[in-house]
Amino acid sequence: MTSAIFGGSHTVCIVAFGIDDPEDFARLRILHREGSQLIDRTILFPDAPAPLFATRQVCSRVDLPGDFYLAYGPTFMVSGRVLTPNGQGLRNAVVSITDSRGVRQMTTSSSFGAYVFANVRGGETYTISVSSRRYRFAARPIVVLSNLNDVDMIGLE
Repeated sequence: MTSAIFGGSHTVCIVAFGIDDPEDFARLRILHREGSQLIDRTILFPDAPAPLFATRQVCSRVDLPGDFYLAYGPTFMVSGRVLTPNGQGLRNAVVSITDSRGVRQMTTSSSFGAYVFANVRGGETYTISVSSRRYRFAARPIVVLSNLNDVDMIGLE
């Protein structure tokens, strides 16, 4: 029996040895048992201390003691169309999705302007951008918390 007092916010870090793939590591989340639920309390960039692949350290912040679990966070799909200013699908445009760490995935739009990114980590902010020889596009920030459909990118000129 102890008389320890737990007050205020505390940071709990876990070192995930054995995870050698940066993309797998980026999906790690610390879940904290709160009552009958597991709540994701992972500290993500830009907050600190954000996960650091070099040391394999993932941290969380909690106000109450409890059980901690290391798990892979969910991945989702982001899709939409690249459109001309008059609403027609634009083929062969290069669409990029870039995470907060600067990791970029790219794809090319279909003949109808459609694009899809699979396995996008949830709980993060991304920037969608389009490169085309004919049109200019504004970059678009998105937060991925579920599958996102209809993330359409419309040409400016």
